[in-house]
Amino acid sequence: MGKITERLMTVGHSGEVLLWDPEGQNHKKLAELAYTRTPHKDVYCTRLNTGQDEAEHNFLRRQYICHTIELHPTDPRTYYITTNEGSILTCKTREVLGDMEILPAHCGPVLGMKHSPFTSLVFLSHGTDFTTKIWVKGINEPVITLRTTLLSAILCALWSPSHSSCLVILSKEEFSLWDISRSILDPMNREERSEEAYFTTAAFIKNGTSLHVGMSDGTVTTYRLNDMPHPPYLQINHLHGAFTKMLSENKALLKQIDDILGQVSKDN
Repeated sequence: MGKITERLMTVGHSGEVLLWDPEGQNHKKLAELAYTRTPHKDVYCTRLNTGQDEAEHNFLRRQYICHTIELHPTDPRTYYITTNEGSILTCKTREVLGDMEILPAHCGPVLGMKHSPFTSLVFLSHGTDFTTKIWVKGINEPVITLRTTLLSAILCALWSPSHSSCLVILSKEEFSLWDISRSILDPMNREERSEEAYFTTAAFIKNGTSLHVGMSDGTVTTYRLNDMPHPPYLQINHLHGAFTKMLSENKALLKQIDDILGQVSKDN
């Protein structure tokens, strides 16, 4: 049998996406993420009697400051980068300097994104603008925006592995458990920090019945999730139904969701 070599992808503030071989510590550049802008903030449409300085016609090239990388759940050639500029970039492994899709997502750095474990068409993002947003692929606006009680950057947001409409949102000050089929205004439960140490990260166990929460002092606490609803039999249908219930007043957005998720729900 041939030897299977594990590879590691990394991103950083340089805007470079690197693929590493952990054994030999060799790496190659997969992408260099950059954008261009003009030196001045405004675009003037007035004809000038005198020519502008040559520098005014130059474009400035900036590197994206990257925070996290998310692999596509089913397409090994596609990956996503969250950036300090508030955008999520969709990239291809074979396009080092090629075109990329840019999704303006947050008013500030995007600290992470996660696909739903039940469909690659739905994902969430979270950032320093105190919000967690849920997206449907192909729609360039969030279908649901969740805000926590305390105004603090969202460090971590996770889908439940057992309930398609449930997720956990964590900041330094608190973490909360949401079920968007019940409410998008208030969480089912929330826990605030009670000591100097603050929350840093979280992870579900595989069956979704417990949650591990990390603290800045190095401790990890496991919470038993006793109030979780019964897992739905048809997970994608249940998630689609949650969108339908919460967006009943937004007919235009709901139609877009139905067009994208409708066939998937029928096949589910």
